[in-house]
Amino acid sequence: RVETSFSARFCVTLYKCAMYLGAWKNASKRAQFSWSSDKIWPPGSLVEYEKNQFESAGFQTASEPGNLGHYHFYYVFCNLTVVSTFLLTVQALSLSYQLVLLFYT
Repeated sequence: RVETSFSARFCVTLYKCAMYLGAWKNASKRAQFSWSSDKIWPPGSLVEYEKNQFESAGFQTASEPGNLGHYHFYYVFCNLTVVSTFLLTVQALSLSYQLVLLFYT
């Protein structure tokens, strides 16, 4: 069941992880620093990584610039409303399907 797989505590944990991980977006400005994995970057930091320019998005950024896995994780879990709306929609569709099966069989 979806609601037991993604409890509220688990969703909040994923949200906190996303806030810590942060994300990078492509920047057109000149980078101020070269990216380093041993640093947590503040918002708005401009870095150069593999000859590309990136700007930090989020409260802090510990992710690797250009890593699509980090990027997608951040944008899925950075807003708890998106996750809870998705789970509510899945639950409503499941309930509707079960009611249809109940009344038409």
